[in-house]
Formats: sequence, structure tokens, C-alpha cells
Amino acid sequence: MRFLPSRTWDMIDLPLGLLYIATNLEKHGYDVILIDGVMPPEDYSPAEWKRYENYFGVTFEEMERRISTVDFDVACISAQYTVQFPNAVKTGELIKRMKPDCKVIIGGAHVTVQHREIISNYKCFDVCIRGEGEYAVLDVMDALKGQKRFDEIGGITFRANNDIISTTQREPIKNLDELPFPAYHLIDMERYFALNKRFASRTAYTFPGWERGVSLITSRGCPYRCNFCSIYLHMGRKWRYHSPEYVLNHMELLIERYGVKYFHLEDDNLTVSPERFERILSGIIKKGWKIRWDTPNGVRADTFNFELLKKCRKTGCTFLIFGIESGVQRVLNEVICKNIRIEEIEKTAELAKKASVNTRAFYVIGNPGETKEEIKMTVSHALKMIRKFDCFGGIAMAVPLFGTRLFDDCIKNGYLVKEMTPENIAEGYSHNGMIKTGEFNPEFLKEMLKLADKKTTALLKRIFLRRIFSDVRLLFYCIKSTFTTPPLKWGEVYYKVIFFHHALTWDMEYGRIADR
Repeated sequence: MRFLPSRTWDMIDLPLGLLYIATNLEKHGYDVILIDGVMPPEDYSPAEWKRYENYFGVTFEEMERRISTVDFDVACISAQYTVQFPNAVKTGELIKRMKPDCKVIIGGAHVTVQHREIISNYKCFDVCIRGEGEYAVLDVMDALKGQKRFDEIGGITFRANNDIISTTQREPIKNLDELPFPAYHLIDMERYFALNKRFASRTAYTFPGWERGVSLITSRGCPYRCNFCSIYLHMGRKWRYHSPEYVLNHMELLIERYGVKYFHLEDDNLTVSPERFERILSGIIKKGWKIRWDTPNGVRADTFNFELLKKCRKTGCTFLIFGIESGVQRVLNEVICKNIRIEEIEKTAELAKKASVNTRAFYVIGNPGETKEEIKMTVSHALKMIRKFDCFGGIAMAVPLFGTRLFDDCIKNGYLVKEMTPENIAEGYSHNGMIKTGEFNPEFLKEMLKLADKKTTALLKRIFLRRIFSDVRLLFYCIKSTFTTPPLKWGEVYYKVIFFHHALTWDMEYGRIADR
């Protein structure tokens, strides 16, 4: 089961983690039913459902009804993010109330970091899975059947009488290719695609069939040491990957069985091996697939060359997001520890523009150790990347996630201005900062974001005019759209010309009519 708390807007995505665990359970002879708490009912109406506690998805009343219709002995709950956790607790309590003898397993990134606190404080959970769950859940199932002892299983935390037992760390899965493809048959993919058109969680380039898009993860783990990132706590430092053959076979399954046309490559480090990535792109070309893809979690700019970028263009890349983080080399080196040079980032952005690949960027401001002047310089760099390279940056405030070096630094030095609750962390992502140092406070960071937004808005207007008056195809696209697109949708045309102009012209070159 998967359940999300209130969000600022409605959005849906596939429960990939549970689908991987489910398919491995099925492979070993278990019957699996998946209830996706984010999948809203057929009669979902945003205005009507805002009165419920969870802003999007099923209500607890509906969850109770669904649970009552199935028979099961073990429940696995995914709480991937801290902001999800309160609803995970309520779901666990609901299951225990309805089925007291049911064993409840919980996993996810938040659980991996807070496992002892969770088992200590929430009696509705019997076992916490730390890290990857595919094989850990299988071992727990064996233990429940008496075939092994719980304390022999790596990577779990459980309650034994009045003691909390955390076993040794589990080794990450070395050969990811041994995992079967996710159990897509356990969810209604057609309903997901229909909802995706209304509630897509990823910014997507639209064209006929774009809603038939899925997230794909082709590798796990992160060898880098950015101060704000918690992914290594869940997936480890060692980068592990699916072979190009596995990735292409997985994509082929989704294309042929489910008619998928758009792939969101969600890897945290998709291009650690440029050679592997190039082989995937070459496979797409060889198979002749007319698909679209993007990298919403970001990629390292220093892993690309011009030939690779041209292949990105040829295979249907709608945009690449570069993890720039800061426009100040000292901050990258000494504060964030990104291990990348700004010159390399700018060189790749220049090459991407030359290769006609749309690019974006992630920036983070408000890290302890930054000065006010350096924060201003990062805002200036984000604007420079737009002006020179058409690389559109999104600037966020640093959020000290549990287990990160950023969190430890904030606790040690008393930088937090709010308690680390799921609600405050969620607000931290929505531009209500949590960190105050001798150099800056949340109010200053807000002012910087407002300044960046104001200057970016002015830039976008000039970019739009430059686009349509320098490329007659885009001009005619806009003229046609005024007659074929409802006025309320004209803003989408405006932003499409700005952010997706290379993808738009790619469709024109290949004879595909771009959807509005």
C-alpha cells in the first residue's frame, strides 16, 4: 500500500518500489494484491475532495473498504518520504484494527533513516525494512513461516519482547538484472494513463499520447557526497546498474504491452557511465522507436559530450536537467561537496544548445556556510544560464533531510528555525525555509527567490518573442494555436515555445504534429 499526505496540487505516479517488491514475491510463489492509495476513485473531483484529510488519492474510509474486501496475512506499506509518514502510520493502525494478527512491514527512504524511532513509537509496525526491499521482504516472509530467524536477516529492525533489534546492514543488490520487471499487471495501467493526463507528477512535453508515460529507473546508488542528499542512505554509495539489454527489454515490454510513448528516466545518476547510456540510446535508434524521454531527477553535466548530446536529440529527449546546485565554485567545493566545475557545466550547456537539446537546472540556496553574496551570485548564475544557454534553472531552499550532512550541521549548530516534523519539511519544499545562520534567514532567501522569479519572468517574455521571430515554424505554430486552442490554454503554448522549442521543432522535422 502507498499513501500520500496533503499536497499543494494533485499528481499521480506509479508505485515503482512496491511493483518491484510485488513481482519478486510473485516470482517466489506468493499471491500479491496492490492497493495504491494515490490512485483516486472514479468520481474524484478536486473541489469536492479537498474537504477530506488527504488532498489527493483515496480516503481512509475508502482504504478501509478496500482492505475489508481482501484476505491477507502480511501487509507491506511504502513510506518513501518523510512527508508521507503520518498517513503511513494511520494506514498501519487501520490494518491492525481490522486484522490484529496481520504482520505489517514498512519500508522506504524515511523508514531507512528513522527505523528505530518508528519501531519504538508505532506498535502498528512489526518490521522496518532498511534500504532495498526486494529480497529483504522475501527473507521476512521466510521468518514469519519459521524458516529462519529474524536476527539472521540483514537490513531490518524489529521488536522482540521489549527490545528493539536492528540487524547488520544488508548488502545492496549487486546484479540488478536478476530482478524481474515490475508487476504492472497489478494496477490498472489504462486508468493510470487517463489520470496522468489530468494529474501528471512530472513536467512533460505534450504531444498526442504523451499521457502514456511512465517512470523508469535504470540504476541505483550514488557515489557522490552532496551535503543535502539522502539517497545514499537508502540505496548506498556504490552505483549499480541494469545492463543496456535489460533496460531496452524493459522499455520494449512497456511499449508493446502498454503502448507507452514517454519515459521519465528517474535515476539519481543516469550517466555515471556515459558508455552504458550511449548503448541504451543506440538501442533505441536501432529499434526505431519514436518515443520521448526526459531526466526529471537531473544528470551530471560533466558526463556529456557533443556526440552523446546529439544522440539524446535523435532519440527523442525533451529535456535534460543538470544538477548545478550553486553558481559559486567555493560553495560547490567546500559546502555542498558536489565535485564538479562550473566551467564544465557551462561547456555542456553550450554543447546542448548547439545539439538542439532543451536543458534545465537545479539550484539550492540556503546551505550553512554560504554567504549572502554567494547566494546572490547563484541567482545571477541561474539567470546567466538562461540568457546564454537557454538552460532554465529552478532555485529551491535547502531542506535538511534526516540523516544528511546538512541535517547534522543544522542540529549541531542550532540552525533550524522549525521542528523537523513532516508538515514543516513539506513547507520547507514550498519556499518556507527552515534554516537560519549568521549570514541569512528564511526571509532573505524568500526575497532572493522573488527576485529570481521577477527577473526570469522578464527574460521569458523576451525569449518567446525571439523564438517566434527567428523561426517561422514556431511563429506559424503560435498563430495556428490561437485558432485551435481555447484561450485559457494559450499559456501552455507560450511556455511550450519557451521551454520545449527544440522538442517542438523535432516533431515538426519528423512530420509529427505537436499537440497543444
